[in-house]
Amino acid sequence: MIRFPALVMSLLLLLLTRSVTNAFSDQMTDNISKCRTLIPSTICEVGPPKTAKDRFSLNRECINGDVSRYNQMMIQAFDAFPAFLKARMCRVKRIYIEDEFMGAAWSAPIDEKKPTEFLIGLRKAELDANLDLGPGRSWFEQQTFGNHIPYKVDSNLPQLEVKGPRKLTATEFTLIHELGHTLDYEHEYSKSKSDPLFSQSWTAISWNDIQDIKSDFDFPNRKSICLNHCNGKFIDPKLADAFYKSLFDHGFISQLSATNAMEDFADSFAFYVAINYFYASFKIKNNRKTSDLSSLIKNKSFELKRKYIQNVVQNTLILPSP
Repeated sequence: MIRFPALVMSLLLLLLTRSVTNAFSDQMTDNISKCRTLIPSTICEVGPPKTAKDRFSLNRECINGDVSRYNQMMIQAFDAFPAFLKARMCRVKRIYIEDEFMGAAWSAPIDEKKPTEFLIGLRKAELDANLDLGPGRSWFEQQTFGNHIPYKVDSNLPQLEVKGPRKLTATEFTLIHELGHTLDYEHEYSKSKSDPLFSQSWTAISWNDIQDIKSDFDFPNRKSICLNHCNGKFIDPKLADAFYKSLFDHGFISQLSATNAMEDFADSFAFYVAINYFYASFKIKNNRKTSDLSSLIKNKSFELKRKYIQNVVQNTLILPSP
């Protein structure tokens, strides 16, 4: 039997590892390039479904029309994404442009029993507004404080300021959020209370169950968050400063994240990616009060969630976190 010195074995192992890694990287690059060319074929503008269940079908009938603008928006987002998000977007087999939908977007697995391929729906009006992330997200959260004019920012209500080397659009951020949901569908980070592994789940950090918040994480006016369904009922804008302080002190990054465990994961994931991979900084400004969300995500109140998402990025998304 031939015996190799330890140093030689280490070098051989290193060379083999690099060879396998390079081969895998080349294959992933080829797959991503092919995926990019297929994006236009995934875009489908649709009218209202006949039933609520029909919305989440792979075979909805597309409206005949020019979707080239939406193709370009999706390709622009794809090109801006880091490699692990590109790979994730390759799992999306249809992007529906919804002529009518009450929310900004939705996502769903094609097969719930094997959630490895997905559908995403995006509200057409939101795409047509084509807002940068700051104004888009400002308007979205201002709904809770009484802004009922679509896609118009009220300067008298809290606003999200976004800065960074590259402007993120509201649509790009929404896509990152929905890709976060696809991860959750596939890997079940947001487990229900009945799951034997509940204690190790994302849900267990702040929630008793998907929709049931732990009393230690609840805060005044949380149940008044209304976003796309306010119906004339909203939080008094005078309470905005106290509301956001409570929101952040309880470890939530946004209004949406405080509505249920799955939205908590997807929106926290989206902010984490924006901050760590797009080097974006976020501040909520209201009158003379400013809250730094980029600092919040590094604070103790968010520590467990930050570590959880870091593990998701490291263990599930192929590439290491920054």
